[in-house]
Amino acid sequence: MDKKITEKQTFADLVPEVKQKRIQTVKVRRTSNTEFEFYGIDIAGNEVALETLKPVEGTNPTKQINEVNQDGSKVAKNQVYAMLQVQSGGNEQNGNEGFTIDMREGTGTIEIAYYRRTRNNEYTSIPVNLTNTNQKRTEAEVREYLQKERNPNISDNIEKAENILKQQETTSIENIDDDPTNDVSETRREYEDKQIKEAAKRCRMTEEGFREVLEKEKKEGEPIEDSIERAEEEVNEQVRGGRIR
Repeated sequence: MDKKITEKQTFADLVPEVKQKRIQTVKVRRTSNTEFEFYGIDIAGNEVALETLKPVEGTNPTKQINEVNQDGSKVAKNQVYAMLQVQSGGNEQNGNEGFTIDMREGTGTIEIAYYRRTRNNEYTSIPVNLTNTNQKRTEAEVREYLQKERNPNISDNIEKAENILKQQETTSIENIDDDPTNDVSETRREYEDKQIKEAAKRCRMTEEGFREVLEKEKKEGEPIEDSIERAEEEVNEQVRGGRIR
């Protein structure tokens, strides 16, 4: 219960009902083929219902989440078994955060993640360490990623992930965070190459020719999408002026 899920918050911080009812331990159990629930154990060993964690209606189990793994090296889409939303109970993010429940293929091990939601019903999550698994601790950068004070609006991060994951199966947290200078070339190169090829096709020119224009238009530290957009504008301007080869 004292483990941090985000940079500053434990499970009890995210679900204030835990403190209010003096719950010592939180557990998860399966109630049907597609349903799970969290419940608490108090200091006397009694089972206590968690009334502010409610199943998300209409999304289980088909809603896709942009999941970040333990160390941030992998961001990928995943369909989870269940989603439970934190409702009231003193939580300032009422309805916009909660927990996903998944089961690892082959072993049946339950995996828990903490999610945040945008106004457009898009989700991103980070893992929650469990005492009965051999999960490694979640890295600080990943915990910071969903800390509300550091990242009050996660829409931009989710949009970046969506754009990349349309082209490839995974990326890394560095490529979707708010710092364009720390992108990992090994995990981003394939995405950028596809973006450049598609832009060259739109401009009806060779990839090599478009890359020459892109190189002139690119600014240091700028997202590749902005550079490509400006390069396309330059190509279109050259076409209108009869200056392109």
